Amino acid sequence: MLRYENSTVMEVDMNSGVYHLVYKQNNDFDKLCPVGQFEASYLVFLQEVVHPDDRNIASLETISGMR
Repeated sequence: MLRYENSTVMEVDMNSGVYHLVYKQNNDFDKLCPVGQFEASYLVFLQEVVHPDDRNIASLETISGMR
């Protein structure tokens, strides 16, 4: 079903930092490699993939109070 929804799905446990990609619709999230803690991986993803103009809205502090 996720393939038909054209969605990428990720599960994150913010208490432990453990996460995994359930389904990737394309290679856009390859830099978000599931090794190590979520915050460290996400910060690398943010710097290498997200356009500089969009980094403020994609920051960990902004996306739904994850911290």
